[in-house]
Amino acid sequence: MKLGFLGTGKITSSIIEGLLKSKTKFNQIIISKRNVKNSRYLKNKSQKIKIYENNQDIVNNSKWVFICLTPKVAKNELQKLKFKKKHIVISLVSTISLKDIKKSCNPSKNIFKAGPLPFASSCNSPTIIYPKNKNINNFFKKLGLVVNPKNEIQNDHFWVMTATMATYANFLAELHKYLVKNKVNKINAGEYLYELSAGLNELIKYEKYNFKKVVSDLQTKKGINQQLLNALSKKNIYKQLNLQLKKIYKRIKKANDQG
Repeated sequence: MKLGFLGTGKITSSIIEGLLKSKTKFNQIIISKRNVKNSRYLKNKSQKIKIYENNQDIVNNSKWVFICLTPKVAKNELQKLKFKKKHIVISLVSTISLKDIKKSCNPSKNIFKAGPLPFASSCNSPTIIYPKNKNINNFFKKLGLVVNPKNEIQNDHFWVMTATMATYANFLAELHKYLVKNKVNKINAGEYLYELSAGLNELIKYEKYNFKKVVSDLQTKKGINQQLLNALSKKNIYKQLNLQLKKIYKRIKKANDQG
């Protein structure tokens, strides 16, 4: 298996680090020199990782081609590249539709969209794969959970969820800031919040993802959990969240519709 990556940003690094950690078998990984620092860092990870300066050379020497570029760069670059029928193309670009990727990568018919997250480096990434394919699924299962939307509309909605990472992390950062400000040791505060999040995740899984039940069970009448939840609800925090999720979906859908 020869893997080629167009773009060497954070997500490319995460995927490759995860593949190495999971001991996935491959013949060669070819990366671009686009990000010099990242490409050198990755090359030092394995003798099987090679750096090419030209994206067409990466395509020519790969069986699986991963498009890990920003939307604007991807649109421009794909117009210049020539693909063959043998290529398996996996786009990680949220705002380019499957239809447009197929058009740009013709005559290849094996075109997929994937949404791995930075946690792929530790093999803990939930990855969105559309359309469903056994080989693509098995590949990304080495990096964590695989989710297959039924259609491209569902695919877009799943991609909306990837926009919540920084917000969720910032919520934890605010809790951490509160503890440190009140003289709690920085490391102890971080460890506590990490375990708090991990425990909540395990509870949600135990309750078979019945989020409503978990929220209800974590509150006692006139307790502190209920107090904070009600206070934030009265400030329309959660209504604002849903509003922004809808706006992000519209942005993704509009970009995909326009091509």
